[in-house]
Amino acid sequence: MDDAYIGEIRMFSFGWAPKGWMLCQGQPLQIAHFQALFALIGNFYGGDGTSTFQLPNLTPMPVAGGGANEKPYPPMNFAICINGIFPSRD
Repeated sequence: MDDAYIGEIRMFSFGWAPKGWMLCQGQPLQIAHFQALFALIGNFYGGDGTSTFQLPNLTPMPVAGGGANEKPYPPMNFAICINGIFPSRD
């Protein structure tokens, strides 16, 4: 997924994040390790803004569909790109 922008959030149908992505579970991150992502989202979702910030907490979302006799779809998980293209404003 080399075409993803840092900070971009996508839904995935599996319970893990692909390489270069992290699940959006509200976890705190060190600014020093994720400077580009911090430059984009800041401490909007939490953290002290000096040494830490947090990812958004987007719990898995059930997918609509499936009738009374059908197996329900698995929940979709949200992940944020942490290693990709830094978006420009141009």
